[in-house]
Amino acid sequence: MKRTGYFLKFSIKIFIIYLVQLIVFQLFRLSVLIYFGNFNELAELKLDILKAFWVGYKFDTSVIFYGLIPVFLFTLIFFVVPQRSLTVYARKVPLFFKVYLKIIFFILFFILIADFYFFQFFQSHFNQLVFGIKNDDTWAVLVSVWTDFPVIKILIIIAIFNIAYGKFINRILNKPIYISIENKVKNIAIVLLILIGFLVGMRGSLGTFPLRGDDTSISTNIFVNRLVFNGVFALKNAYGMAKDFNEVDVDINKMLKQNGFENVESAISAYTNTNYSKGDDLKKELIKTTAVNKFLIDNPPNVVFVLMESMSRHYMDLHSEKTNLLGKLEGQLNDCYVFKNFLSATNVTIQSLEDILTGSPRTPISQSKFFSISLETSVAKPFKDNNYNTSFISGAKLGWRNIGNFISNQYFDEIRGYSYLIEKYKNAEYFEWGVHDEYLFNDIFDKLSNSNKPEFIFALTVSNHTPFYLPEDYKPINIELTDKIKQKIRVSKTIAKKNFISYQYANNLLGEFIEKVKNSPFGDNTII
Repeated sequence: MKRTGYFLKFSIKIFIIYLVQLIVFQLFRLSVLIYFGNFNELAELKLDILKAFWVGYKFDTSVIFYGLIPVFLFTLIFFVVPQRSLTVYARKVPLFFKVYLKIIFFILFFILIADFYFFQFFQSHFNQLVFGIKNDDTWAVLVSVWTDFPVIKILIIIAIFNIAYGKFINRILNKPIYISIENKVKNIAIVLLILIGFLVGMRGSLGTFPLRGDDTSISTNIFVNRLVFNGVFALKNAYGMAKDFNEVDVDINKMLKQNGFENVESAISAYTNTNYSKGDDLKKELIKTTAVNKFLIDNPPNVVFVLMESMSRHYMDLHSEKTNLLGKLEGQLNDCYVFKNFLSATNVTIQSLEDILTGSPRTPISQSKFFSISLETSVAKPFKDNNYNTSFISGAKLGWRNIGNFISNQYFDEIRGYSYLIEKYKNAEYFEWGVHDEYLFNDIFDKLSNSNKPEFIFALTVSNHTPFYLPEDYKPINIELTDKIKQKIRVSKTIAKKNFISYQYANNLLGEFIEKVKNSPFGDNTII
């Protein structure tokens, strides 16, 4: 009982410290709103702003609890310390707490302050660019920081807050708290609840996935979405992106050497089976154009490109009457050009998406330091140059893989994602990866129906993705696992069937969409 008493005593003190840190984090969020928010624009988004603070509280809690892990572990040690040493240990623990909590608060507060000024400059929380200092003129960057920001003032503010926080810590840790619960069952229950609460707070979620960067996509307004993040989580997120992806190698000579070419001319000669030499316009040779077509100039067609998540030719070949994997798409294929001999750029969605969007062999650009660069090879550029309205639409959250920021720089007039579809379709069903495909196709059709100029729409579906959750009202057509299929599958029959149904769902919607467009007033002038 004595051990539990010590544990509860220090747990209460940790909780009080957590609440104070949470207030500090939320005050920074409020500061970002007050200093950088456009209140004329945000006036209609009060509920979204409240939601940003609510979801932001989860991000804050996760960060703070991770910072409190050593402190919490020291309280758990009360349950293993020898009985004779309990009193001595109880006297020593506050000494460690005082030092550690002051250090960790200094670090967190410094990051929040730095992020505030980063936001002031870039209108965004920390991103990969903050780690680009090593690729830049480091000294020049530091000089710019010194001249552009009130460094002395910032240091004074940090010092004042840390002194005040230090006194608060001392007062809390020195404050006597007496707790005695004699009932053993209650003791165990309370300890377990505290432990579970701490773990859930760290994870930030009770769902399939822990709290992640794409959980910031809660509104159609980019600024509101940015309110959700705190500087610490943003820095951690940026570090992950920078560590894994920001070294997109653009050293042309190095790439040529790795692939056995002496120069650019020899590489293009091998690619085109034509001899080229220095002085030739190689860019012109790589970009082929069709002849001028006056009919197309006078009658520009709508163009809809749908990148279907995991649309494998392998599954198409498994389609049969007993195992219907195509749904309504089967009835449309006779009126379509069907080319099955294709190979995905990679087995990763983001890389395939970027390869098709930009033609770049180096990916993923969206999470690299080049994410804000507009590429001439963007598929949207020729359409935009010819007076098309260009749109990217997906049920995915635009915070996923930083695609919102990346695609907004690739000549798209409009980008619609999870938040847009959720707001437009109030009863829209969704799962971990975004809003289900039926709402995506409905939105594309609506856009085509209400357009007064030619449209280029690049769409990305999400439903055919693990964990293969579909809308509750979807009734699958025949899906029988035949003996032939059972011999081929490498997962459980349950998962295989869910995957097949998900594949059918996506294809069925694509078939419905094609049929709907064919029968519409704009059907004769739309290419899918």
